Amino acid sequence: EQPGPVLQVLAEAAPHLQSLSICGCNLDAASLLQLGRALAPSQLRGIGVSNNPGLDTQTWAGFWELLPRSILKWDFGDNELEDESLPLLMRAVGRGSAVSELLLDGNNLEDIGPLLPAVSATSGLTELDVGDNDLTDVQVQALAAVLPGSCLTTLVLGRNAITDAGAVPLVAVLPQTRLQSLYLDSTKVGDAALDALAQVLAGSQLEELHLDETQITDAGVLRFC
Repeated sequence: EQPGPVLQVLAEAAPHLQSLSICGCNLDAASLLQLGRALAPSQLRGIGVSNNPGLDTQTWAGFWELLPRSILKWDFGDNELEDESLPLLMRAVGRGSAVSELLLDGNNLEDIGPLLPAVSATSGLTELDVGDNDLTDVQVQALAAVLPGSCLTTLVLGRNAITDAGAVPLVAVLPQTRLQSLYLDSTKVGDAALDALAQVLAGSQLEELHLDETQITDAGVLRFC
């Protein structure tokens, strides 16, 4: 089924919408830009176009630039976005007064440098999901360096090629952060990260920790307990 009639309905409803999520609808470039034009005059607070791979970076950039500055929540997961798209997305995000949620899981990102200023801001971003990308320890170390003092309460890093070399510096700064939920599942994190966590957990605000499908051993768990 062609998305045209649905987009027409959305265009008519746009002035009344607070949030919109479109998942797996196989929008082509023309349809995505049509959607952007329909949403441009709205006061939308949240936007999600996810599981819509196959579009080039310039199409995404054109769509993001059309979106209203009122948006606080951005969800563009599972779109096969490449590194070159991130500065363009963050430029659009930066046009608004603040961003509270940024969900970019399931893409092909290797360099998250362009979003670090949003993390380090003292007000705004509370949830960041960059799970299931191509991040390495270097990126996690850079992220850890900007976390102290940030507003982030939920951080998803699972399903990335992360080892203790990235996780230990991240864990070390937890007492200086507001993080309550941390996802490191399906990574190569091991006992060293868990040992580091044991030293700082009491001084942190962490309430939820995901370490399933990692390289943590029974011995490491026993020491932690």
